[in-house]
Amino acid sequence: MRTIARVAAKLRAKHPGIVLELTTGDAFSAADRLDKGLADLAVFCEPANVAKYHSRRLPELDTWGVLMRADDPLAQKEAIVSSDFAHRPCYISAQQRSTEHETNPFRTWMGRRRGQFKTAGTLDLVRNAATMVAESGELALTFESIGGYTDDKLVFRPLSPTLQTGSFAAWKRGRTFSDAARTFIETLKEEVGH
Repeated sequence: MRTIARVAAKLRAKHPGIVLELTTGDAFSAADRLDKGLADLAVFCEPANVAKYHSRRLPELDTWGVLMRADDPLAQKEAIVSSDFAHRPCYISAQQRSTEHETNPFRTWMGRRRGQFKTAGTLDLVRNAATMVAESGELALTFESIGGYTDDKLVFRPLSPTLQTGSFAAWKRGRTFSDAARTFIETLKEEVGH
């Protein structure tokens, strides 16, 4: 998302009248919005099938980890291992819940302990997950880059071994874009390479 933010900043510096509309959702809702022409561009986290779109891999990787209350015993650890999840309720994204085992990096990371993983619920906004964690004492699996809701009550701990995921920016093939959207996509291509 940092690349998208840099592109947006460059675009708005040159064209301050452009107003961006950013929405958050899972891969399914992002693809639906692209397919229906309701969004010009979407960012998909791996695993994602972007073959039917024009796309560019974004250069940054997101590090997986756990958002938890600061008073949780796991907060004393520097990193979280798969055995720490045993029978602990954890909020996950709807995309992770529905992704098949073969393509789900977290399920692969859990290995033989995946049967012990207990889903507390699915959420699409990390802010909602942070609120649930703060109130319930349960855990939330999220990316470090979007887990920025830590404070004196919440902390983020990375997974060990490290689990990282890439992402893609994608846009619909054959679509006629507004000048603003076309300029955004061209600026993105310059930023990440063709």
